[in-house]
Amino acid sequence: MPFGETIQEQDRVKWPPDSAISLNVAGFSEALEHALTVRIREQLTLDIPVVSPPGLTLLKLIAWQERDRTLRQRDASDLKYLLETYQDLPTVRDTAFDDPDMMEELDWDLVLAGAHILGRHSRNIALDSAADTILNDLPGCGTKRAVGDGYVSGY
Repeated sequence: MPFGETIQEQDRVKWPPDSAISLNVAGFSEALEHALTVRIREQLTLDIPVVSPPGLTLLKLIAWQERDRTLRQRDASDLKYLLETYQDLPTVRDTAFDDPDMMEELDWDLVLAGAHILGRHSRNIALDSAADTILNDLPGCGTKRAVGDGYVSGY
C-alpha cells in the first residue's frame, strides 16, 4: 500500500481502473515511523514493526470518520479499548502521576488521565495533515492547539 511522499492527492490512494475506490492514508506514515519493534524470532532474527497505541489511535480516528455510520462500531470499540486501557502501561501511569496539575484537573481519575495522555501522544506524532483530517471532522474537538498543548474542554 503506497503512502507518505508517494501520495500526491490529499493523502488518498485510488485503485484502478477508474479510481472510483479510494482510501485515506493520513496517519499511515506516522504509525509506521512510531511503530514498536517486536522480535518474533531469535534465531535468524526476525523483527517486525507493530503499530503503537498512539499510532493506532490516529488510524482508528481517521477510519471511523471515513466509514459509513453503519460500519463504525469496530473502530469505536477499538478506540474505547485504547482510551480505557492506555493508563495500564507503566510509563503512562508514571507520566500521569508526574503531572499533579493534570491529575487534579481530572479528579485523580487514572482512566481519564490515560485517555488524555493518549490524545496528547497521538497529537505529538501526528503530521499536520492527519491532525487536520481528525480535527476538521470531529465535532467539539476544538483547535489543534487545544488538543496538542493543553486540556480539551468538556470532559
